[in-house]
Amino acid sequence: MNRAWSALVATALLALAITGGAREASAAALPQTHSDKGFAEVAGCISSADNLLISIVVDESQSLRTTDPHNLRVQGITSAVDSLEQLAELSRISGRDLRVETSLATFARGYEVLKDWTRLTSSTAASMRELAVQELPGRADGNATDYRQALLGAKRQLEVRAGQLGDSHTCKVVLWFTDGALDVDSATQTAATEICQTGGIADSMRHAGISVIALALFAPGADVSPAQRDQLRAVAEGSGASTTCGTTPISADDTTGVYLPADDPAALQLLFAGAGAFVAGGTAGPSATCPGQICAHGAFPIQVDRGIAGARIVVQTQGNVVLRSPSGREVRLVDGLSASVDGTQVLGLKRGTLTTINLAYDPYAQSVADWTVISSGPSRVETYWFWGAKAVPVTKDLRAGSQSRITYRLVDQAGNALPAELFSDVQASITVGGEKLATRVDPDGSVSAAYRLPTDDLPSSLPGRVEITAMSSPSGIRLGPVVASNKLRVTLPPEFPTVTPDTVDFGSLEGLGTRTANLDLVGSALGATKVCLSGSSMTAPGQQSDSEQVHADKNCVELPRNGRGTMRLSWTPQFSADGIATGTITLALESAEGKHANLSLPASLSMARQVDKAKRWELIAALFLLALLIPTLLLVGSNLLLGRFSMTSGTRVARVPVQITTGGLSRQDGRPLLESSDLKNVGFSGRRRSARLPVDGTGVTLRARRIISLRAPLGVASDPGALKLVSGSGRREVTRKKSDAPVGLGEVDATFVSVMSKDADGGLAAGTLIVVVPASVDLAGAQARALQIASRTDWRRILDELDEPEAPAARPSRAAASTRVSPSPTDPSGTDHSNEPGITGLPGFLSGASKHSPPASDVPSRGSAISRRRKADQPPSQPTGSTESSLPPLPDFLRDKD
Repeated sequence: MNRAWSALVATALLALAITGGAREASAAALPQTHSDKGFAEVAGCISSADNLLISIVVDESQSLRTTDPHNLRVQGITSAVDSLEQLAELSRISGRDLRVETSLATFARGYEVLKDWTRLTSSTAASMRELAVQELPGRADGNATDYRQALLGAKRQLEVRAGQLGDSHTCKVVLWFTDGALDVDSATQTAATEICQTGGIADSMRHAGISVIALALFAPGADVSPAQRDQLRAVAEGSGASTTCGTTPISADDTTGVYLPADDPAALQLLFAGAGAFVAGGTAGPSATCPGQICAHGAFPIQVDRGIAGARIVVQTQGNVVLRSPSGREVRLVDGLSASVDGTQVLGLKRGTLTTINLAYDPYAQSVADWTVISSGPSRVETYWFWGAKAVPVTKDLRAGSQSRITYRLVDQAGNALPAELFSDVQASITVGGEKLATRVDPDGSVSAAYRLPTDDLPSSLPGRVEITAMSSPSGIRLGPVVASNKLRVTLPPEFPTVTPDTVDFGSLEGLGTRTANLDLVGSALGATKVCLSGSSMTAPGQQSDSEQVHADKNCVELPRNGRGTMRLSWTPQFSADGIATGTITLALESAEGKHANLSLPASLSMARQVDKAKRWELIAALFLLALLIPTLLLVGSNLLLGRFSMTSGTRVARVPVQITTGGLSRQDGRPLLESSDLKNVGFSGRRRSARLPVDGTGVTLRARRIISLRAPLGVASDPGALKLVSGSGRREVTRKKSDAPVGLGEVDATFVSVMSKDADGGLAAGTLIVVVPASVDLAGAQARALQIASRTDWRRILDELDEPEAPAARPSRAAASTRVSPSPTDPSGTDHSNEPGITGLPGFLSGASKHSPPASDVPSRGSAISRRRKADQPPSQPTGSTESSLPPLPDFLRDKD
């Protein structure tokens, strides 16, 4: 039954799939303008090819988040891969071994290959589907929709792979999905010109034999105008309702694309599947929702007429599907079904709720057959018919100066003549060089037309094309069109010389330069002849034709009887461009009898812009510097935002005179260290935020340092009138000046002690306790902060440092302004220090009686002399914090330079 299988080899491309909730639609509703021609060309190519390359290119622009929020495009892509897998498998079973390869890429402002060329098998198809499911949903962040990237990227891939396969007849298809209009910001118009100019990107795709199938999702959120939709259609098909793209009408030698739009994401699977059915040469049959008027009790009737090679039935249902044959045999559809039923090959594929049934005849149905598809639950049924016919060219040459009969033969899948009498109506049309001829269909399936070619101005060849349609009997099913194209070589009378090849291919050119091509000349057996270059007309992409660019090494070549010669042609384009340069080269021929004729040869050159290497390195250097500059600017910018202090009208400040001993702080008037009456609101309204902020009623000014720096900003408090400023901050940043101390940035919540004087012996000092708290901190919180600086500071070391000279160039200390600050049990940081030694309760100076302080009447005023006990009379205390001598020296780059 191998011949029976070959009827469905081409039909398996892109299986029909319908999503739950998708609106009812029929593939027959797809546009029927240029689409018929485009699909028929691809189907004709597949039917006779050994290799099929399909590049799947998917839009990844940001608009997909709005137009396809549920990623339904992914289901369409996986359905396409599913059906391509069927195509490859049916080909293998039929013994034809069509090699089907796919690649998957995305585009936006650039082009990225997600999966390079892969020959489809069951395992590689599963891998491709898995990749689409994993990658595509997350690819919706592109900031452009550049059609150039999609088209040129796919073209490069297809041409490179076709060259590797070494098959000039490889079928090349781009399955291109987009949801938006061409959009490249300010370069949108430039992009449109480069695509649609004569010889531009669109022309280069068609001239390379690449069929572009554009599947467009234009949902309401896409905000695409009718003119923009028309532009995409013109890119694919050559023309829309109001615009054109590239050379129109499209040359008979070039391929025609297809444009298929959808208005909502739910229609995408149907759109992809319908495209696949038409590409394979299928015709939309009846469809229905079951149970219904034509599907009573879930039974959908299918009548297969004579001359039909195959059918496809797609059923979406939660229930089971059974196929009943003309003889009454019932077959339950399961995945992987392959059986012969009533002389018909039946193939089944089941994917979740979707069941696909393929019927294949050998070579076609000889009589009417009635099948029934039965589903056990609600279902949606779609059908496609496949004719399985091909048109084979019989005529190869046209003789100049005489009438020729151009003939094509209609054959079945086995290559045998397909009688026209099997059908109720067969229509055919033959065109030569774009001229439609009066066409005759004979009962044996031969299709022919007469054509006369003059001898004055001759092309080297003419494109021939036939299109055949039929109606089945008795159901009247529309079949086809079947399309075949071929090149009809023009032959001159024997007295003229012969020129080969019949086209001039200058190859490819990147940037500017010169390309050459050779013409082989053979003289007549009747006498001496001559061939001269008489002119040329070449058009580069975006440029006007230039008749002066093509030159020959010899303007004329004289040929003796049966002699041979060569004419070397060269062309130097004046501009670099992306696309295809095309034109004609005209030769003046002189016969052995002295007659003259002009012969025109089509010429082409594939062009690509050359990358300017110097500019490329300049761009790389600029991008590298930008990559360094951006994070630097971000760091500095964040420092400018973070390096600020903030106070509001609710901020309160306390300024309490204190005396300082090695045991701690005590209030000079003998009262508790901090009382509610000490806290005063600042003297302004609103909020102040600045990198330099004075504390009201004190000599302390807060300043932010290291703003223009790659390091984090640093807060510093300064009291120029103090011998030393001690901070209650737990930060370890330090300063060089004794009158400076670290402070946190942001909303001001800080505690300081400004040491203002000391006695002659250095055992006692006088100063001011400064507490600054935001409105959210109550009295208890403020007292806790006072306790914190009083009990956690190494005051012995502070008093010792008062005797040390200030050395600006000295290495800074790593201690926090020579303080040992630990959070109290009520520390806002939340750390519990209640079990640490030295904290058993409030010290006496907070309750009015400190064991370290003298009576209040004996406390000297600020600036008076205080007798100091000698250090030798006191046991040395061991500080709990790290000291300068206990730490290794800091490297220079970590020292503060402010």
